[in-house]
Amino acid sequence: MRTWGFLIALFAIFPLGCERLRTDYGESRGTNGRTSLNGFGAFRASYEKAGYQTRDMSRLSSRSKSIDAIVWLPKVHHSNSGEVISWMESWLSQGGRTLVFVVPDSGSERAYWENAGSLAAVDQRLEYRRRKMRGINQQIQWRLNRRKWIVGGWFEVLPFEHRERVESIAGPWVVSSQVSPAGDEPLYETEGGDKTISINGSLDEHRDLWVEYRIQEYDAATDPTSTKQIASANLDNQYADTGPGALSSRRPSFRFETVADLSSKKISAESMIENVEGEPLVVRLSSEDWKDSQMFVVSGGSLLTNYALTDTWNCQLADRLILSGKAGRSTNPVVGFLSSDWIPIVVSDNQPNRPSKTGMEMLTQWPLSLITLHGIFLGGVVCLMLLPILGRPRKLHRETPTDFTHHLDAVGKLMKRAKGEVYARRRIEEYRRVTGAESTHTEQTSEDSG
Repeated sequence: MRTWGFLIALFAIFPLGCERLRTDYGESRGTNGRTSLNGFGAFRASYEKAGYQTRDMSRLSSRSKSIDAIVWLPKVHHSNSGEVISWMESWLSQGGRTLVFVVPDSGSERAYWENAGSLAAVDQRLEYRRRKMRGINQQIQWRLNRRKWIVGGWFEVLPFEHRERVESIAGPWVVSSQVSPAGDEPLYETEGGDKTISINGSLDEHRDLWVEYRIQEYDAATDPTSTKQIASANLDNQYADTGPGALSSRRPSFRFETVADLSSKKISAESMIENVEGEPLVVRLSSEDWKDSQMFVVSGGSLLTNYALTDTWNCQLADRLILSGKAGRSTNPVVGFLSSDWIPIVVSDNQPNRPSKTGMEMLTQWPLSLITLHGIFLGGVVCLMLLPILGRPRKLHRETPTDFTHHLDAVGKLMKRAKGEVYARRRIEEYRRVTGAESTHTEQTSEDSG
């Protein structure tokens, strides 16, 4: 599986043709999800290679509760309403569910310029070095804007003042031995008849790892801050430049002030991977109310991005997360990918005790009432009547060629074009002379005949 993840990430980051380097954070589908350094397309493809069916989750509904696992990829530090927290806990309480929450961080752009600079041409190294320094300055600005982030009352995220380098790791998921004798495959162990993976504890041969957040269990009894203060702090994080997924440069003119309702469940936390200082990289959360469901919190998205999965250790981490959620699953498990930002997550879950209209009963409820349907039908008939091709025939005004008014109009136009009284008088005298001669000729003819 590690080999598959490596190849998928490699082809996702280096597509054929000349394209702009994409750094969009948090997407797992489409062009950005497959080609962006900070996308999660390779992580999603790894789920598919492990036998999962993947789906996109744009909202939380009753149909979504049949999903076996959810990968939650927030782009910013935002508050979650009580409906979202209640839906997630109701879903976890079904048992056998796995929620993977990936904390957004600075992404992998800086690591890309650091590692790619040594492979660049001599005439391009200065540009690579300049972009690397730009990434460092961005990370410093992002760290200044970060505040404590409490997620659903399950755990809290505390930013470090400086990035912490991970030189060696320990924990239940880590073995002290080196990589397998083959040198290119991770070490597998058998636990309870299921095939699981343990992560190599040595990081000497791998890319440098850094963590930016401390993940710890949230204890409402020892936290003096109120729910309103938590919502205000999360709102400040939400609209601040805290990472590549922040939207402050395209900040809207309005703010979604979501009340940060917290869970009342008793949560227990266990560090699965941590560095030598005891700072966890992956935390497992569980509760008696969740039965055998579990939640994994990854301390940074840069551990699972497309560029991160080009490294052996990160592929092992992705494999461990996937296989840990597959124990006891159905033959065709389904995982949903939920991407969220400053727009509140929509919950369209039906209330169990609320009667709903079905069949012909829907015609008695607005907007599908009989009066509305009749109004729509009559409106359509009126629109058809107003169309020229379907309306009533109209009488057209027809002109006859023997109409004397045409002669008068023509003479009038001719006189107007001449612009002179002399011409008008001449025309009148000519008319009288012609008509006078005709009348004299008529009188003489009558006398001769008499």
